[in-house]
Amino acid sequence: MKIYGHGSLEPGNLINSRASFVRLAGLGIDGVELDVRRSRDDRLVVIHDAAYTDGRAVDATASVARPADVLLLGEALDLCGARGERRTEEPSARRGVRPG
Repeated sequence: MKIYGHGSLEPGNLINSRASFVRLAGLGIDGVELDVRRSRDDRLVVIHDAAYTDGRAVDATASVARPADVLLLGEALDLCGARGERRTEEPSARRGVRPG
């Protein structure tokens, strides 16, 4: 059996946040499940929701203006290490619609 993480139940650790990936990386799990969305400058941002917690739409915001706890895909993969499978999911792509 393989065990995958998606977030942390610790207070302040939002799913897909920098803090949750740091915590998951230390648990020895087989992999992580994460969500990605495209920013205005076409970078892959790791976030489930279509908007940041401050209300700005991910697809209307340049990746350099994202909140500090929101990672680019490469940053999240680096934090998680090179173990196990890598599965990414773009929430809007599941429905056949690109954000925006």
